[in-house]
This record gives sequence, structure tokens and C-alpha cells, in this order.
Amino acid sequence: MAEPSDQNCSTEGREQQLEARIAELEAKLEESEEHTRAILNTAVDGIITIDEHGLIEQFNKAAEQIFGYRAEEVIGENVKILMPSPYREEHDGYIERYLRTGEARIIGIGREVEGQRKDGSVFPMELGVGEMNFGGETKFTGFVHDISDRRELEERVRRSERMEALGQLAGGIAHDFNNVLTIVNSYTYTSMAHDDLAPELEHYLSKIKDAAERGARLTRQLLAFSPEQIGEPRVLDLNEVIREIKGLARSIIEEDIEFEVRLESDLPRVEVDPGQIEQVIMNLIVNARDAMPRGGRLNIRTHKAYLSPALRRSGYHPELSPGDYVLLIVEDTGVGMDEETRSHIFEPFFTTKPTGKGTGLGLATVYGIVQRYGGQICVESEPGEGSAFYIYFPLAESEAATWVTERVAQTRRESSGGETILLVEDEEDVREPLKLALEGRGYSVIEAKSGKNAIDVIDAYEGQIDLVLTDVIMPELSGVELVDHLAKEYPSMQSILVSGYSGEVLQRKEISPQRVRVAKPYDIDELASLVRDMLDEGRAS
Repeated sequence: MAEPSDQNCSTEGREQQLEARIAELEAKLEESEEHTRAILNTAVDGIITIDEHGLIEQFNKAAEQIFGYRAEEVIGENVKILMPSPYREEHDGYIERYLRTGEARIIGIGREVEGQRKDGSVFPMELGVGEMNFGGETKFTGFVHDISDRRELEERVRRSERMEALGQLAGGIAHDFNNVLTIVNSYTYTSMAHDDLAPELEHYLSKIKDAAERGARLTRQLLAFSPEQIGEPRVLDLNEVIREIKGLARSIIEEDIEFEVRLESDLPRVEVDPGQIEQVIMNLIVNARDAMPRGGRLNIRTHKAYLSPALRRSGYHPELSPGDYVLLIVEDTGVGMDEETRSHIFEPFFTTKPTGKGTGLGLATVYGIVQRYGGQICVESEPGEGSAFYIYFPLAESEAATWVTERVAQTRRESSGGETILLVEDEEDVREPLKLALEGRGYSVIEAKSGKNAIDVIDAYEGQIDLVLTDVIMPELSGVELVDHLAKEYPSMQSILVSGYSGEVLQRKEISPQRVRVAKPYDIDELASLVRDMLDEGRAS
């Protein structure tokens, strides 16, 4: 047998060294790519890379959250699927023109444009585009920042400034008009005091007096919208105010409207003027009645509400400070309102009613009174879907410390009930620790990884399920759809909706943020306290 030559050994050695070097470089390249992916996927802004034909090559996690697509759904697709008209139709021509002439409209400049999500909704965004060249191939990287929240905040500030200016104007007009009415009333009463007044003249003066009183009622409504309106606030139970005017409310509602009042017991007290709060409630009732000319359902409810810092950070009622509130809800099944109407309903003299049927001061008055006592009012409504007004009143100063102490104590208590909870969450890493935490408090927990899976689990389960705790946004069947289905099939089953999405995202998906009781990230003790309260409420009812 021939011995291997020194030349062969040398060649093999060089090949082995070369292979080792290649393997080392490949490992470093893979490590570098992994490092790059990590940077891309931890960026807070969307980062999208396309080739010179507009085809998407990279799509980071933030872009997935902004546009609603998974990366694998869009890679290889033309980037114009992320654009509404007219940008979509113009995009390919823009790239071709830029590569041919160098004329840049956005590359290297950046500007505000509009993007289109997977669900078809359009949103404002800041877009900056950079150009790269790899091996003779041109690539473009877009940096996307969703500015929906900023635009919403700007609009809220503009609306607040407009309402404040209107309030000051209304207050000034009412003050001057009151002086005029005072003069009219004074001379009218003086004239009517004469003993030898002719019947015909007395009739005319009586009409003048009635007209002046109507004018005075209008100015009182204007002043209620003005921040200078004087009230006589006192500490009271909102439930008592509602009970006192329930009969009056029923008398002004037609018989074809179902009227239901549900008041939460042991409601903390608020510091308000009782007469003005009666005015708030009655104005909302009249507004609801007028929205249901063919009948419907009107509900008034009260609740204790706690806005946690985490819930506020997630975008729920950013105008409210974290803390405890008394929540008044007035909801109807009337004609509803579109977005344009909703944006103006609290402005003085704005009305959708026919000429002569309304002054446009009812909801403006409500807004002014609620603001005066440190509260907030918001409305949810869609055409044909009815309306719901949510009014948050801060607790009276004498009540606040007591309720904070009690709430903290409640969040620390542990359950000894042993009820059964169905936990629905599509993320296992979220579902597992919550299951362990609830089991640690004595509950029996059944798991489901989706809305459809939850229905199958319930159908197969032979025992009683007392409460379903579900994520809101899940594939195929959302948590809201699941809860609505279960409410029909199992009326006694309680439910809690949990979400990590902002209120703006939920509204875009046609989900009412008011239905979400818990925001991620949540405090386990607070969540456990809410679970206990819901179970106790279900048992009491």
C-alpha cells in the first residue's frame, strides 16, 4: 500500500483549515444576523425593508403590531398593500421615477402620510425612508411611527379649548341677557301691580312674563355650561338622587320604552349639587327618549370604578387621573350617532333635532356640570346601535381615604370559594402563570387556548363553570364574541374581559373599551379581587 505523500497531507490540512475558517465565518455571520434581527424586533417603530421593485424583504415586530399583519403574510408582497389610495396606485411609478431621475419626494426627507392596516382601517403615521446599496442592488428601509394617539390627543386638546371658549362665551351672553330679563320682569311686575289694569292689558303683560320666564330658563342652561355657574355642592349618595327622580323619569318616557334602573349597593358618596345632578340625569333621559321614537330600552346603572395607573397607561380614558370613581351609565337602543355628530354633541346650540324641537343646550349643560365637579363624560355610539353615556365622578374627599383603604384590603384578600373558572388565553406564557395564581387562591381553573376552543371545553365539561376570564383579541372568535355567546347560553356565568391593547385599537376593531375590565399588564391581587367581586355579585343576583 502506498504511503500518503507530504503534498497530499499539506493539501488536506489546508482544506481542513479552510473549512474551519468558513465554519467560523458562517457562525459569526449567523450571530451578526441574529443580533440584527434582535435589534429590529426590539425597535419601538416599524421597520420595513423593500427591494427596488417594492417587494417587502423585512418586517419587524413593531410593524406587525402597527399594520396587523404577520411578517410571513407580507414578505414577498408589494409594500403598497400597506397603503391606502391614492398612495397605493402611485407607489410603483414613484420608485421607478426615483431610480431613473433621482427625484425624491420622501426618501431621505420623511413626512406624515397615511397607512392602511390589514383590517382596512387607515391611520396617520410618520414615515422616513433611507436608501442602501448591496452588491449593486438598491434597497429601501422605511421607518414607521404610528401617530394616531398624538392626533387623538391634539384633537382632544382642540376640543377642550373650543369647549372652554364656548363656555366663557355662553356665560357672558347669559349674564348680559339676565340683566335684560331682570329689567323686563321688573317693569312687568310693576305694571301688573296696578289695580285698575284693563283685562286685555293684563293678558298681554302675562304673556310677556311667561316669555321672560322661558328666557330665564334658557339662561340657566347656558350658565350651567359656563364654568362660572354657582352651585351648592354637598356630599350625597348618587343612588338616592336617582331613586328620587325615578318616578318623574318614568312619567316623561313613553310606554313603548322599557325603563330599567340598576344601582350598585354601598356606592361611595360624591360631592355635587343635587339639583344640578338631577338636571344631568333628566337631560340624558330626555335625550335617550327622543332617540327612540319607535320605542326601545333605556337603562340607568351605577358602579364603583377604579382606574389603575396601568389601565390609564394603556389608553383608557387618558383624561382621567388614576383612582376611584363613581360611574353613572345611561344607555339606550335608539338611532345612535355617527362620528361627526359625536364630535359636536356637547357644544352649545348643536342639535340634530328639527327646527323648533330643541335648543341644543341639553348635552352642553350636562357637560358643563360634570366638568364643574371634576368629572368626565364620554359617549359610545354608532348609527343604528344606540348610545351609551359614561359619567365618572370623583369620590367626595371625606370618602376617598376610606375607599382606598378598603380597596387595598380587598386586593390582598384570598378566595376560599373554590369556584370554577374558565381561563381563555391564546398565549401559553400568559395563561400558565395566571392559572397557577388563581389555583393558589383556591379556584378550580379550566384552560382554553382560543374562543372556539372555549366553547368546545364548556360543552364537554360536566360541572358548573362560574366565571370566564378571557383575552379580548384572539384568532377566529374574539373574547367579546365568546362572552356574548355565553351570556345567551349560560346567563348566570360571570365574565371578565382582559386586553393589552389600547382603547384606540379596540375601537378600531369595533370593540367597546368600556367592556374591558382589566388591562395588561395587570396586578394579580387586583385581578383576583375583581374575580372575587364578580363571583359574589353573581351569587347575590
